[in-house]
Amino acid sequence: MPLIPQALQRKLDDVDSDIRFDDSRIKTMNALADKLVRQGRSDARSVQQKRDDLNQRWRAMQGALDEYRQDLFTALEIHAFNRDVDDTEGRISEKMILLNAADEGKNLPQVEALQRRQEAIERDLTAIEGKLKEHDVEARKLSTKYSDMASTIRGK
Repeated sequence: MPLIPQALQRKLDDVDSDIRFDDSRIKTMNALADKLVRQGRSDARSVQQKRDDLNQRWRAMQGALDEYRQDLFTALEIHAFNRDVDDTEGRISEKMILLNAADEGKNLPQVEALQRRQEAIERDLTAIEGKLKEHDVEARKLSTKYSDMASTIRGK
């Protein structure tokens, strides 16, 4: 089962706590390496090289993590948009079922009840129309922000 973006975000938060711990370890190792180099040991060049390699890998890992964090943020935005559109589609489907019902009033109270239901549906459809306009604005914003996903967003 694929993880949804929120679950991935929680896992990333756990990784962040590990990163903070590891960052302090890297600082400690750098301080120890600097101390060894200052002492003028015969293997100072090797110590410097190992320190530099470690720092380079550490920066590369942090860069990859930042890139992943941005990708996850993008996925969260797109996921939220898709969820909102799906909710609106569900509301539209519910109203279509009500509108397709073949109820006919047989007497005045039934006709009045049908009119009240019709007015309530019209109010709901007005609200849905506003939501659709919001989705359109959000889709345009997301399409501009994530041009590689624009066709998928517009399709939704």
